[in-house]
Amino acid sequence: MILYFWLIWVLPMTQHPIWGGRVGPLTGFECLGLASLAYATFHILRNKQAPAFLEMPQVCALFPFYFLATLSALGSGGSISPGNSPFVAYTSSFLLFLITLAVIDSMPRFRRIVLVTIGSYAFVSLYVLREWQREHARWSSFRPGWIAGDSNYFSCAALIAIFPALYLATSSRVLWQRLFCAACLLTICPAFTLCASRGAFVGLAVASIYSIWHTRRRLRILFLLAVLVVPASLLLPNSPLRRLLNPEVAEQVSEDAHLEAWRAGLRMIGAHPLTGVGVGRFKEEMPAYAAPGLDVDTIGHNMFIEIAAEMGILPALLFFSIFVFNFRGLAKLRKAPHASRFAKQMAAALSASLVALLISGLFISAEYQKTTWFALALAASLCSPVLLRAALHDPLRSRAHPPRSIDLAVARN
Repeated sequence: MILYFWLIWVLPMTQHPIWGGRVGPLTGFECLGLASLAYATFHILRNKQAPAFLEMPQVCALFPFYFLATLSALGSGGSISPGNSPFVAYTSSFLLFLITLAVIDSMPRFRRIVLVTIGSYAFVSLYVLREWQREHARWSSFRPGWIAGDSNYFSCAALIAIFPALYLATSSRVLWQRLFCAACLLTICPAFTLCASRGAFVGLAVASIYSIWHTRRRLRILFLLAVLVVPASLLLPNSPLRRLLNPEVAEQVSEDAHLEAWRAGLRMIGAHPLTGVGVGRFKEEMPAYAAPGLDVDTIGHNMFIEIAAEMGILPALLFFSIFVFNFRGLAKLRKAPHASRFAKQMAAALSASLVALLISGLFISAEYQKTTWFALALAASLCSPVLLRAALHDPLRSRAHPPRSIDLAVARN
């Protein structure tokens, strides 16, 4: 299990010189991923029971999505060669999803991986804060985040940890967990603000409204978010709020690039609605679909448009359906009358994280990021049959009174 924890700990650090560097033909991430895959296989064989993948609609959508990605890479000019190709990114994300479901098969393991995830983003945030400290004097509008790919990718990924940390910091019954999550938020939120991603900030705002609406601890969460985000957003010269309200030339250029990428993506979808232009070929094909006289090539800046443009409409619908199935499963777990307190908290927190990720993904191409797929897998693991049974066992109730069968039916249907 330590190998999987290690993999999740370093997962956001895509540009780390060790984990992003190569050991022969493989990167450090891929070596850890293969070791985690070996452990997951051993764990399944030791338990003599295969995970109930096919009972989960998320996995039933994931398999055809990956199959269509493979066909697109083979038949439409996409690359399947080793290295940093988009197809390899999909393959590693596909395996990460299955590994996560196989390994997280108990509530104690789920709790640990949530805490590891929160700690991981706090640790990466220290890199981001240090980067800003070194470079901001030279560029007033400097945005850190190189360790995670860039500032937008870091901000989008950090949304995965912010809401579970908020919920545990305000309502956990274990003192050290409250203190740990509060300390992590004190590094994650300033780093998030300094990265000044407008799309991620909109995602955070929408998810905050969603979270406050669906929790009884509205005032605590609202107060903590306000203290951690609002002052820095108002005081820092380069914050997402300032970039939204007072855009400068660079922001206007970025907006124009986003709009043109969306238009070009929609033209690609119109020209190739079934097969797309090929996995990873959006940027290469964009000049042919851009407005006449506009010489530009860029990524899609919208993960749903980019998937549909590269692979066709059906894969984009399958990808979106994974979000939908996760929302549905988490909502029913949150409403189950006999679910454990922790399970309900995490169902609400992960729902908010997925809302934030979904909104921010409308502005950046997050579909190739392993952190995006890990967030989907983490939410799916809480909805898995084995964790569902554990969540519906209230530890305060007597063993002589197990959860009623109707509770399991409510959470599944």
